[in-house]
Amino acid sequence: MVRTNVPTRTMTIYRLPSVKSTVEEMFDMLDSDQLSEIGADFSFPETLGVPAVWVEGQFAPDTPAEWCEAASITTGRPVEYYDARSAGLLMLAVDGTVFAIGYGAGHRLIPDDHKDQRFGLNFAVRCVDPERIHDLVRRFPGARGRTDATIVPGGLPIWSLGVSEPIDIVRKAGGELRDITLDLPGTESRSVRIEGGSGLRMPLPIPPRELVSTVRTVNSVCRKPVDNPALKFIDNVQQVGDRRVIERLDDWLDGILGDPQAAAQHVGPVVPTTCLHHFADARAVRIKIGSGPAKAYRHLALDPIVQRAYVQGAGARVAALRRGQIALYADERATDRLQGAMALRWLEATTNQNGHRYFLMDGQWYEIGERYLDGLRGVIERVINPSPSADLPVWDLEWDEGRYNRHVQDTRGIEKYLCLDKTAVNDRTFRRRGFEPCDLLGPNDELVHVKRAKGSAPLSHLFSQALVSAQTIKHSPEACQRFAATVRQVSGGRRTVPSDFTPTKVVLAILLKQGEPLTPDTLFPFSQVTLAYAANTLQNNDKIELEVIGIQAD
Repeated sequence: MVRTNVPTRTMTIYRLPSVKSTVEEMFDMLDSDQLSEIGADFSFPETLGVPAVWVEGQFAPDTPAEWCEAASITTGRPVEYYDARSAGLLMLAVDGTVFAIGYGAGHRLIPDDHKDQRFGLNFAVRCVDPERIHDLVRRFPGARGRTDATIVPGGLPIWSLGVSEPIDIVRKAGGELRDITLDLPGTESRSVRIEGGSGLRMPLPIPPRELVSTVRTVNSVCRKPVDNPALKFIDNVQQVGDRRVIERLDDWLDGILGDPQAAAQHVGPVVPTTCLHHFADARAVRIKIGSGPAKAYRHLALDPIVQRAYVQGAGARVAALRRGQIALYADERATDRLQGAMALRWLEATTNQNGHRYFLMDGQWYEIGERYLDGLRGVIERVINPSPSADLPVWDLEWDEGRYNRHVQDTRGIEKYLCLDKTAVNDRTFRRRGFEPCDLLGPNDELVHVKRAKGSAPLSHLFSQALVSAQTIKHSPEACQRFAATVRQVSGGRRTVPSDFTPTKVVLAILLKQGEPLTPDTLFPFSQVTLAYAANTLQNNDKIELEVIGIQAD
């Protein structure tokens, strides 16, 4: 390690691979409207010894704080204050690659679509100590936009954070640098914490020459192979580089967006990693897609995004999403902008094509590698039981699900299988329509869900329903008590569960197509993703066993 003390400041640096390393290209990358908004001043510092552009200004220096009007009405007295956010942005070209560092609100000036979305993560994978992880953000394909963020101020080993290595997709990782020689100023004789996502947050030298040297070192580290076995799984997904494959995937997504019903099944809204920090503070979201005016909404939802994409017409939808913007705002009038990103980055989708599985994540297509698929298959093989524990009769193909569930109760008896199909339970979360706890209550109080599936969409709904109902009963005392009351009422007192009932097993009973045997090979590809997610969540987070069985057809 370097022993010379160099003053540092913890900042976030981004890599902008699509920007050419000239001051003209750096300047042209910036949004002219934002520059006007802050009354930007420019300079071209020579102290760094590399091409560089400096921008400074101030956001909304004369705009009253958005909360003043409401406070004035509530208190009956005039309240007048102003929020002014200063902004500085340094762009520098090191060895032909452009990097950007924001000061204050300067990060808002960096166009999101120019950022390398894995730059900071690539550095973290190579340099963070897997025994001292402080924060982790992960996604799972097919989980309808769910993002899990874990924060451990004191740091823990990666294995203790409940990570399922084969199938979790990590988008951000933070922790302490390993004891490896990087020759980074400011890392001497002390532990150094970093956070890596699209940007890399770490102590950066203040003196210009040392700053350039550190940027050069960081960039070279990102090009090296991963020699960190405990974190190597993070590279399970690789960005698609073949232009022809990207075009084919874009065409598929364009067609899906042209059918709102299909879009609801295959596409989900998600918060981009770069916006997670601001999402909890947002009071509105503004969507601008296509030539129509931007429109503000109270909450992020799929429908307005799909609707704006749909009207662009076939062949133009994905391109419009790449040009469009969705931004978070701190006020309900959508005037105080927090953070925004390209509209496509607010959607996720998974598709299986030509034997390859692809995942749209943060606006880019990724191919899920063989190790990921092997891990996925391992989960599927574990939960699909070729020797079912549930004794269910064959299914007459003339019957719908309701008729079959009643048949199970009639032939096996209420004491073994109580039919609760279409029986809703309400609690404060599901106040209006309630949730369906299960289709059948098994002989050992298993929550049995039954589905006749001709495609992946009904199964994705089944897996989601099973996950939500089991978690709700386990974690909501009100839901548990009402579930117990429902069982007693529907069975006429012949079946009971305690008011503090905790489910220990969920059974998914599936009639596949026309009675085709249910195996990992016959399960629809997209359904494999959602099933693996449900299984891991129930087992790792809730300690609930999941079993999947096939139903024979008559």
